[in-house]
Amino acid sequence: MAYPFRIETPSPLQAANASKQDQFALYTDKLIRLIPAEIITIYLTVRGYWTAPSGTSTDSGGFLGIWPLICIVLLLISRSWGTRSANGSWRSIQIGGIVIAAISFVIWVYAMGHSILGFALPDSRYAATAVIVWVFLVSAVYKRK
Repeated sequence: MAYPFRIETPSPLQAANASKQDQFALYTDKLIRLIPAEIITIYLTVRGYWTAPSGTSTDSGGFLGIWPLICIVLLLISRSWGTRSANGSWRSIQIGGIVIAAISFVIWVYAMGHSILGFALPDSRYAATAVIVWVFLVSAVYKRK
């Protein structure tokens, strides 16, 4: 069984024989697998339930402050499950890909102008720029052995 978030790097011989189109396909496949879209979707959906139509928070207990942390735990679980090898061994999870996805999620939260435990960036443009740079740079540099 192929796990959905597992990144497989081609052998040096396969990489040397890959055409430019194949190399770009490998790059975009890795890029897509490193973006935590499933957790961003869960985060935004639940956050929408806790936000009034005017955009103001209806949360009086601080749930929205810890919601990103809950999502990080969900991300760690889903990515641990989804990066295992074909034999399903938990020892084969790809820690690097999981850490990259978690950092990406945190950057996305700040890029949307939200906060984590009450900490927010003074200007979300920094995080919005970081999303672009981080995701494209990391997927170009990250090598799974």
